[in-house]
Amino acid sequence: MIKVSVKPTRTPSIGILGSLGYYDESDLRRLGGVYRNKRYEPETIESPWRFKSHYAVPAPLITRLFEEDAGKQPTFMRGWQNRVETWDEDHNISLNNGLIVSQDAAEFYLKWQDFESDLKRIKEGDMDLIDEILHRHEIENGDFFARVPKPHQKAGLAFFLRSMEMDAGHIALFDEMRTGKTKQAIDIARYLLKMQLINRVLVICPNTIKRVWAEEILLDAPGYGCFSTIIQGTRAKKTSLWESLFFFYITNYEEARAGKESMYEWESEYHRNGSESGYLLVCDEAHKLKNPDSQQSKAVLGLNPKYSIMLTGTPVANRPEDAWSLSNFICPGILGKSIWDFQEEFAVRGGYMGKNIVSYHDLDEVKYRLARISMRRKRKDIIFDQTNYQKRYGELKGDQKKAYDDMRDMLWAEIASAGEYTAVQAQNGLVKVLRLQQITSGYLPKIEPQDPMEVKPKTNGGTQGKDDVIWFKENWKLKELDEFIDEYLDDIGKLVIWSRYVPPIELLTDRYQKYGALMIKGGMKKDDGIDNMYRFQRDEDCKIMVCNILSAEGKGFQPATFSFFWDKWWSPHLNKQAEDRTLGLKNPVPTTVISAITEDSIDDRLEYILLNKLDWAATILGDDKARIEVPPTLSKNTLLYLIAKPEEAEKYRVEMRGEWE
Repeated sequence: MIKVSVKPTRTPSIGILGSLGYYDESDLRRLGGVYRNKRYEPETIESPWRFKSHYAVPAPLITRLFEEDAGKQPTFMRGWQNRVETWDEDHNISLNNGLIVSQDAAEFYLKWQDFESDLKRIKEGDMDLIDEILHRHEIENGDFFARVPKPHQKAGLAFFLRSMEMDAGHIALFDEMRTGKTKQAIDIARYLLKMQLINRVLVICPNTIKRVWAEEILLDAPGYGCFSTIIQGTRAKKTSLWESLFFFYITNYEEARAGKESMYEWESEYHRNGSESGYLLVCDEAHKLKNPDSQQSKAVLGLNPKYSIMLTGTPVANRPEDAWSLSNFICPGILGKSIWDFQEEFAVRGGYMGKNIVSYHDLDEVKYRLARISMRRKRKDIIFDQTNYQKRYGELKGDQKKAYDDMRDMLWAEIASAGEYTAVQAQNGLVKVLRLQQITSGYLPKIEPQDPMEVKPKTNGGTQGKDDVIWFKENWKLKELDEFIDEYLDDIGKLVIWSRYVPPIELLTDRYQKYGALMIKGGMKKDDGIDNMYRFQRDEDCKIMVCNILSAEGKGFQPATFSFFWDKWWSPHLNKQAEDRTLGLKNPVPTTVISAITEDSIDDRLEYILLNKLDWAATILGDDKARIEVPPTLSKNTLLYLIAKPEEAEKYRVEMRGEWE
């Protein structure tokens, strides 16, 4: 017999050291934290089970080996106190005061204390330790990163690597919005791929940011990003994509639920082929998995990756239980074996027959447990040196798609059949093309169908209001904005929504009155616009400003740091001016700019042109001062590129670029 002194600083929680409350094999297969990917196997009936890692000894085995102590239950997780344990050297277990635990597990707990100490230093931004961890894994700024990360992003990578050193590699990044969680996840993925610890990455995110992920992967994981795919299209095409070889597979939550059979087949195929590398799972906006009983959550949380990263700025949206589902996937049992266990431990019940949850207690303990598997940084604690740009992508559906296709075909027939365009003809054609942008903005003007080309929308939004147009029932931008406001407005404080058209401005202002929404649009009295600006700046109950892009001149919308572009002006100069309305002495940090872009539409093509800094305000407004970056002529090929069908767009993009050069 030998003695080992064990003096933990506090009672460990379920899941951290292999929950001894879990007795059956199915539970032991997915123990918490450091044990997630380990397995145990019996050697012989006569000898105790040997473990590949530091698992606690299962109670049934104790019953078989020591019948005189068969009635004793393990009390390691909740009953551990400062004491000296006695170990049976032959069986590598202890039976002191009813405590049953493997010696390896006790030794690992001492190792875990060092990990917690390092984790605290990482979160405090100890760059000496962070650089030391990166160096241990052969990561140097000049040789590894495609884009050098900021200190807090290096800390996120160091946290994951330190977790890997504990045989874990399952973490959550709960950083606030606009802190660069996507880059941290891609840097981690790139490291794992480079070291051949995995052979593929599965990214599950909202549908509107699938393309954003693809673009960011190209920037931060060159060499791997070229071999990435977005799971979309027909059922046959999606099945084909799952079966193809890529480094990155990007899908959305709805598709993960609807196509879970293909996703599970993709996962199991590698196991059948004997692949030892496994894969990394990244769940962006992971708060969408907060309901463990939803089919969406069951589909995603049923995966068994080698490593996983959960990304969300709002892990707790409405109640403390929201954090249970995510934490249980990363570290099963850390907040209780089930959500009911969580409520039993932390909820206060009252009301009718004492069954309603009326309050919570010991939430500091919840915070302490989550801190072992997660990091959270706030924007105010991070120094930024540039504006953060984000994009949300969506698709046209139903009547909106039909209206867009009909209008596009009509414009195509007129423009394609014409000869070479003069400057005046190009200007008229461009104004007509604006009708497509109105459709992607969610509405159509009420016009006579026999004269579809005679009514020209005014470039400043015109005099049409929200009641003078036809709204489409299916509008992905409206759904996306609703979800964004519901999930993040309390976090970000204030939001500015930009549109070039009056109908969306009026609609959104009415829609968000419960948030004290105000608007500034063309046609308002100057004093009214100024009054609304001051109210937005000073009134805490006014959380949303909806503003016309051209009406923002000379105004400031601090302390808002987030802008949402419902649609854009065709001038990058004017759009940039709108972005800068949230900057100033009251906002020393740059703003975050979110653009809503309808895929394979005029929004998509316009974004490409804006990125190339073409200022077409001169063409529409006839303003000579705005002609700094305008090509000599607005060509027919440019108009055809704007309205082309997806399969023809690339042809006209190349021809348009050739004319510019």
